[in-house]
Amino acid sequence: MNWLVDARTLARPDISIVLAGNKCDLKDSRSVSFLEASRCAQENDVLFLETSAVTGEGIEDVFAKACRSIIGKIEDGLIDPGTMTLSNKGISIKGMSGDQGSGGGSAGGSNSNNTSSCAC
Repeated sequence: MNWLVDARTLARPDISIVLAGNKCDLKDSRSVSFLEASRCAQENDVLFLETSAVTGEGIEDVFAKACRSIIGKIEDGLIDPGTMTLSNKGISIKGMSGDQGSGGGSAGGSNSNNTSSCAC
């Protein structure tokens, strides 16, 4: 799984990864069983959910699970929102610890002094 190695190499060390098994509405023509995908996710320390783009099943759950994972890491002290930056883009999340954009930009891509806070 080269994409997983790449994600872990290029992202922050505290990255939250959700493996979404799509097309769960096509149970009769599966390529990967639920058990096999679950086992793979567990072995690689990622979250796993099945989804369907056709029916919408599980789509919101993927985002909710990712958010809960991130919030849990914040509550456990593993992530400090005050230090969150997209260093390769020079972007800082504003309003988290008095940061007024010293990173050189805003999340919207402009160089304004927008001080809105993250609503995670």
